[in-house]
Amino acid sequence: MLHAPPDREAEIESHVRNLVDTVGYENLTYGTVRKELRDDLDARQGSDYEKKWLEALLVRLVEEKLAKEQVRPRTRSCPRERRLASG
Repeated sequence: MLHAPPDREAEIESHVRNLVDTVGYENLTYGTVRKELRDDLDARQGSDYEKKWLEALLVRLVEEKLAKEQVRPRTRSCPRERRLASG
């Protein structure tokens, strides 16, 4: 098995994406994600996903989240031109 079985892959990816978004990537560890998958989806390493696949998925989702945060448009006010009254 190179990743997760097709019937579990989308479900696991969706759950991990939700964890990255709600728990925050700063607080996630591989062990935490494994525990959440086991508790919430009854998904187990070895039978439902491969360790390397989950690690790669977690890295990809965190990198996507970081990229989105860096691309957020910054609000910047443009200085207005001052009109000088002619005398």
